[in-house]
Amino acid sequence: MEKTEHGHLTWEPDIRSLEKPYFLGIYHAMEEDIRMGKLPPHTKLPPQRKLAEYLGLNLGTVTRAFRLCEQNGLTYAVTGKGTYVAPGELVQDAPPAQEEESYIDMGRIDSSFCLQPMLMENMRATLQRAGAESCLSQAPPLGMPRHLWAAQKWFARFSLYPKPGEIAVCAGTQAAFTALLTALFSPGDKIAVDSYTNPAFAGAAVRLGLRLVAVAGDGGGMRADQLRKQCNLHHIKGVYLSPSGSNPTNVLMSEKRRKELAEVMEKNKLLILEDDAYGFLSDGQKPLASMLPQQTFFISALPEALSQAMGVTFLSFPKEYAQQIAESLYFTVQSVAPVQVQMAVDMLESGALDTIISQKRRRSEERNDLFAVYFPDCFSGSHPLGLFRWLPLPQGVDGSLFEKKAMRQGLAVRCSSRFALGREEAQYIRVAICTPKDIATLEKGLGLLRRLWEQAHHEMR
Repeated sequence: MEKTEHGHLTWEPDIRSLEKPYFLGIYHAMEEDIRMGKLPPHTKLPPQRKLAEYLGLNLGTVTRAFRLCEQNGLTYAVTGKGTYVAPGELVQDAPPAQEEESYIDMGRIDSSFCLQPMLMENMRATLQRAGAESCLSQAPPLGMPRHLWAAQKWFARFSLYPKPGEIAVCAGTQAAFTALLTALFSPGDKIAVDSYTNPAFAGAAVRLGLRLVAVAGDGGGMRADQLRKQCNLHHIKGVYLSPSGSNPTNVLMSEKRRKELAEVMEKNKLLILEDDAYGFLSDGQKPLASMLPQQTFFISALPEALSQAMGVTFLSFPKEYAQQIAESLYFTVQSVAPVQVQMAVDMLESGALDTIISQKRRRSEERNDLFAVYFPDCFSGSHPLGLFRWLPLPQGVDGSLFEKKAMRQGLAVRCSSRFALGREEAQYIRVAICTPKDIATLEKGLGLLRRLWEQAHHEMR
């Protein structure tokens, strides 16, 4: 909708405040309004011709400005539908005034935990072993047989036992998202998501013309009664969620909540996209895929368990969808390099992956303990080994302004408006405690964050 209920355009910049040349003025005005939260993610912008008429400018100027906005990640276009504000982290960060080493990054999620030397040792072993030349051959759309067997072994960790014809190897989580969304949905289909959701998934969905329906939740995650309500209001075809540590809220969903949601999903025959990126940090949590195997597409990313540079994601699915997914992977997504998969497989078979996961769990526990020292009241419903924390801001504090102020002080964090679908009732920031290079850097960052948080609280009194 490019007009509000009062008949105004959804975005009405003041021509008097635009810098010249006007196409740059429009770009900078839109960038500022997005960062200030005045233009939430997925807002449909006015048609270029209507905006040109409103501003009294020629159409070419506005078209040039919109092209610049899309090139820089501020917006995205959906053919036949219009131009929208890009969701969350698809909006590029303004480069900091300092060099990267002079600020503490707790915005990006980087779960490598400085374990690169261990990874490099295992990578060299893969390349040097006999028969390594087979890693240079082209893989079938769903993956090589020996890699699918390794995926079975990985899935067994989560009490899932798919057969080779129910597994695919993807070139990262984003490739899995694209393959599933292309194979299972058509433009205009509706997918239920958390009100704060993974911007990588949201971006993939809206670019394919799909509609996201935000479902209210609480400290335990998406609520079953709210999902039921949205299913009654809309013709929802699927649901996306991350029960074992959702990005950005870090909620670890209880088994009771999972069963409640599964009941609604089964009744409404929803296609379930279960993103289990952080399942390796959990113990004994029952995936939705084990409750509703005939409806669930289970996405398990090795990059989080190993390294972001290791773009290998295992996907399990109901057998009846094998042909659709194979075709989607073949026609829309570049296949994963067999050498990357083989490195992951070798680490899985040798036990090196278990060692790396054990190290990550230990270091994550240490960092969460340190976070609790600075913010002791921020753990209800959260994953105790989460790679990031979801910190509520004092009432009345603007998250976008808090993020910008923190960056000026030398600390990068992410405000909740980057992840929100619709209007926010409260403001939060996501704090990636996994990213600082060591405990000393993390402690310095948390100390600065606590001072900024207390200052914001004082200003709101």
